[in-house]
Amino acid sequence: MKKFLVKLVLFLSPFIIAQAVELFVLPIDFFTFRVWESLRIMGPSLSTGKFYPNIRLEKVEVGTLARNTDYAEHQKVTWITDRYGYRNTNAWEKPDVVIIGDSFIVGDTLSQEELLSEVLQSRLRMKVYAMAPANIRNFLNDPRFVDNPPKVVILELVEPQISVQSIKKPKQDLYKLHWTGLRQRLMQNRVVTYIDTTQNRMFKWNSLNFLRARVMEFFYDKQPAPAGTKLFDGKPMLFNRLIQRLHLSQDQTKQIARMLESYKTVLQSRNIKFIFLPVPCKKSIYYDIAPGESKSDAFTRFITYLQAEGITTVNLEQAFQEARKEKADLLLYQLDDSHWNYEAVKITADLLVPIINEMIPAEK
Repeated sequence: MKKFLVKLVLFLSPFIIAQAVELFVLPIDFFTFRVWESLRIMGPSLSTGKFYPNIRLEKVEVGTLARNTDYAEHQKVTWITDRYGYRNTNAWEKPDVVIIGDSFIVGDTLSQEELLSEVLQSRLRMKVYAMAPANIRNFLNDPRFVDNPPKVVILELVEPQISVQSIKKPKQDLYKLHWTGLRQRLMQNRVVTYIDTTQNRMFKWNSLNFLRARVMEFFYDKQPAPAGTKLFDGKPMLFNRLIQRLHLSQDQTKQIARMLESYKTVLQSRNIKFIFLPVPCKKSIYYDIAPGESKSDAFTRFITYLQAEGITTVNLEQAFQEARKEKADLLLYQLDDSHWNYEAVKITADLLVPIINEMIPAEK
């Protein structure tokens, strides 16, 4: 038995040493090409957010569609996460506006000052909090917003995520509410936060994932072929072939409208105004460049229907297309990624500011 244990320790020692070096010697982003992968929580954690809390990290990163190719666009970004594990410069306890959303609100490929939440905060002179990735249930089951509800909630969804299945009922669960509160209180302790982050990084084991990816790249050619025409400084615009544009039946559109109406009703019961922010995907705005795509009015018809049903909905597709007409070579999405860029964020903020100001005029 003793010999077996000695052999087991000898066998495991390289892995133990490698992980110890990763956790305690190397920078947290050493084995990742984006901050998202560096800070994303995977597996068990006490954190209620989706990223490691209380982190400030700067990194030169590239988009997901052209990594390790000549088409990669290198850019330096800064990430700041708050004590709750969301990407915010400030963890406002009593925010005026909360934005619930996906990776577009997180700001994948954007630096901290380019986030929609940060831009809105600067323009509105209000406290704006980004809760992403998250959904309406995360918001309703967060005790911070039960005790101090915001004045406005913005729900953002990117086009491929708009479906009957993804828009869930606005359900509040007392168990989840209390459990979330307990986790948040525990994570205010620095020792608990450090232990929780460390064990999660052990679970993720980025160095092993890095090695696996390099082996796969060696045996298989995973480099994406450039898709599109060279319009921007001689560089091709790349598209994710797996992303699907909006395609809803009339019944599905009605179901989604009823669900969003229920969001509005639940929030109104707490004196919260509701704004729906559907974001068109890259293919919908650059359909004239994307291979196999054509012009479609599905997104506009969907927005028109929601607006007719009394749901405050922002028409970004129209705004983005008008911006392209004014400037033919305007870039609104990253060349090597499916996410929007700072120009698109500014246009979005232009549309949201007057709506929010009208909803809460007393604050101005």
